[in-house]
Amino acid sequence: AAAADIGPVPTRTSCWIPVVYYGDSSRKRLEDFLEAVSTHQHPPALIVDEEVGLAPYEVPTKLNSTDVWVASYRIDSWMVQILDLTLTEDRQSISNVTLTAEELWGLPPEAKDDAYASDLRSLRTLADEAEAFDPVVGNCT
Repeated sequence: AAAADIGPVPTRTSCWIPVVYYGDSSRKRLEDFLEAVSTHQHPPALIVDEEVGLAPYEVPTKLNSTDVWVASYRIDSWMVQILDLTLTEDRQSISNVTLTAEELWGLPPEAKDDAYASDLRSLRTLADEAEAFDPVVGNCT
């Protein structure tokens, strides 16, 4: 999608939703981690694994009967993987996660324009703001 299709990037966000980037090549440790998260008092909203590629989660799916989304795929240096998160209307949780993989050499021109660079700068600003919030429980104002 072109940058114009995603709408404006907010300058202030009212709620941060915890996302865990899991980095370990052990399938067993990932499975153990997912089991522990499924019963945790304050689970993240999304777990992203780019090393194992756990079959049930190669298409982003909710973990067991929880509200935790899991996306698990093997990263490929010739591909770009894009996770698209859809938030609930109240912006308190994730209602859907989709994964799109594109070959790097085939990226459309709109992904390389000034709007794309501007979106990256805006996301960096939001990430800097997120550091002030509790990454375990999340923080809503």
